[in-house]
Amino acid sequence: MSKRQGWKDLEIYKKTTKYYELVFTTDGVMDDISDWILYFTMKKNVRDTDSEAIIKQTIGSATGCDYAHEDPTQGKTAVELSTIDTDVDAGSYYYDMTVDDADGNRLVVAIGRIRISEPITTREI
Repeated sequence: MSKRQGWKDLEIYKKTTKYYELVFTTDGVMDDISDWILYFTMKKNVRDTDSEAIIKQTIGSATGCDYAHEDPTQGKTAVELSTIDTDVDAGSYYYDMTVDDADGNRLVVAIGRIRISEPITTREI
């Protein structure tokens, strides 16, 4: 079975941090994403509502965003998953990263499955 266009599978280890940097350009020039909003959503089932999402982050400068873009005038933003975010049952989940641009256009920039795996080392001091 072939994967959908744009499909990207990811792997994360439980209770670890993971950082995904995104840089937006047009014809080699950095986009100003100051008025853009990036949504990261991870769900157990594709048909789950966003309110049922395991992880959801909203990144941007608008009121109600959870996090700010890193360097919006240079097109840079990021999704950073914390040890708290990734403290979920090991298994396979669905995710996407979607942006709303300043003109109100919505674009899915990444979509796929995230596999949460148990790390080998689990002891703590």
